[in-house]
Amino acid sequence: MLEAASFAFAKISFRAHMETGTDVNFSPATNLPPFLGRITTFRFTNTLRPTNGLRIDNTYIFDRLNQRGTGASVFNNHIARTKFNYQFTPRLSLRSILQYQATLVNPSLTSLPTTRRFTGDILLTYLVHPGAVLYVGYSDIVDNPDPRLLLSGTPPPPPHTRFLETGRQFFVKFSYLFRS
Repeated sequence: MLEAASFAFAKISFRAHMETGTDVNFSPATNLPPFLGRITTFRFTNTLRPTNGLRIDNTYIFDRLNQRGTGASVFNNHIARTKFNYQFTPRLSLRSILQYQATLVNPSLTSLPTTRRFTGDILLTYLVHPGAVLYVGYSDIVDNPDPRLLLSGTPPPPPHTRFLETGRQFFVKFSYLFRS
């Protein structure tokens, strides 16, 4: 395991972490038993604070499982995430999270699907008074499904529209602390 971090500056910081070891492929390809593989995990995070009210967190996570002996790749998983937090006033804040995840697999070694997914979330928070908070938010999930997973007879999406909207929600929540 290797780890490095720097918090020397007030406006920027980073952390990197790498780890290797042995893990089990719990999702082997058809007709293969679960097997041990070599796992490599890498995480990098940096935080930017360009102004007093704005904080930007960027994260990259990479996981790779290779077959022991041959070194063949079982899967590679990539996650890139950016989170923006802006504090307008002590009572009003806005948070946005953008994330891209890609799982790239070797179908001869795993039954995991190849996936690509983009998500976006936004949340506005207003503190009415201590114990009472109003939340207004929006969440959006966009997938790039593996054509092999689509229902039989359904053609894969055209190349220019590979990302399909698979989930969307808008919500309003009011939280109140009742005291007796």
